[in-house]
Amino acid sequence: AAWLAPRAAATAALPLLLAGVALPAWAAHHAQAWAQQQAHTAEQRRTALLQPLAAITALLQWGQWARFAQRFQQQDLAHQTIVQAQHRWQRRVLLGQRLGLALAAGLLLWQGATAVAQRSISAALLLALLLALFGLGEALQALGQQVMALGLARAAQDRLNALLQASVSPQESATRLEPPPAAQQPITLDIDNLSARHRGALNGVEHLDLHLQAGDVLWVQGPSGAGKSTLLAVLAGELEPLSGDIRAWNRPYAHIDWNGRLGYLGQTLDVFDLTLAENLRLGQTQASDADLWRVLEQVALADWARALPQQLDTLVGEYGATLSGGQARRVALARLLLKPQDLLLLDEPLAGLDETNRHALLHQLQEHQRHGILIIVSHHAVALPGVRHLRIGD
Repeated sequence: AAWLAPRAAATAALPLLLAGVALPAWAAHHAQAWAQQQAHTAEQRRTALLQPLAAITALLQWGQWARFAQRFQQQDLAHQTIVQAQHRWQRRVLLGQRLGLALAAGLLLWQGATAVAQRSISAALLLALLLALFGLGEALQALGQQVMALGLARAAQDRLNALLQASVSPQESATRLEPPPAAQQPITLDIDNLSARHRGALNGVEHLDLHLQAGDVLWVQGPSGAGKSTLLAVLAGELEPLSGDIRAWNRPYAHIDWNGRLGYLGQTLDVFDLTLAENLRLGQTQASDADLWRVLEQVALADWARALPQQLDTLVGEYGATLSGGQARRVALARLLLKPQDLLLLDEPLAGLDETNRHALLHQLQEHQRHGILIIVSHHAVALPGVRHLRIGD
């Protein structure tokens, strides 16, 4: 335009720059603040919904559900108010762009008509410039519509970066996990002056010293809340110790990649809304039906499974809803027994078993871990040869 009609181009340049550059840049800058506010209200709404849902039965029984439902409705209204305000603001940005483009087109026609009258340009060239301006307007309007998306993306980027910085320390991010030694090298486990405690807990593991090697079975007992499960959580990598040193194969414990070499049966069970066979094969995808029946025999569930109409194809329900607590725990244990581990950590694996089946299962576990280390937390007393005992909290 500056080459064909310099005066007309100069006149239209200011509103065109405002509509195409200044307004989108200003909108993109403010869109991030809007997006952060929207993310904040969305998180508050999510919390107001999910927290009472976890206790919905108790809240209904005590007649408190309406109060929490009203709180969620307030948070939802606040979130919707922010979203609607954002939409209004975005429409104002688009309106500003269109007004700027309309002003640029009017100025181009005004100065262009004078140039046509003076025969500086032809009417065809003026029409071409006007059509080019309209084509540019379509691109600029699309840019204006996306400034909010840019703000949302930047706000999400900030939240993710904050989460990563909070969960990974510089020392941890610089640490590369090392593969454990070959399976032929027996495991050793050394714990020196270990102290650990869950957040908010009054008790935990205090100044524990321990040395274990392949073939050892450690039986951990103590009063409730003394820190037995805390010890397993530390060894499973779910809890950072407060102090002390842990080494396996004489290497820093936290630097070893334990994937596929450590089995953990915690207090919370991972039993899914799948068939019994599918739940078991989560521990070893290539396991045959014979392998599945073998581990079910080991945990005293084979007779129960054979009596089911669909046997291994029986759906167990979400969280093992069709199973008793002891059965669900032994299904999760059977999954771990499908392959050997260097370190096997079991929290109350004997739940729901009579004395005869408890001793049979313990012999199976000892045999399974004869080349590794077995650590069991249990309230049951046991008198098996070769088992070391550790009391915590006395």
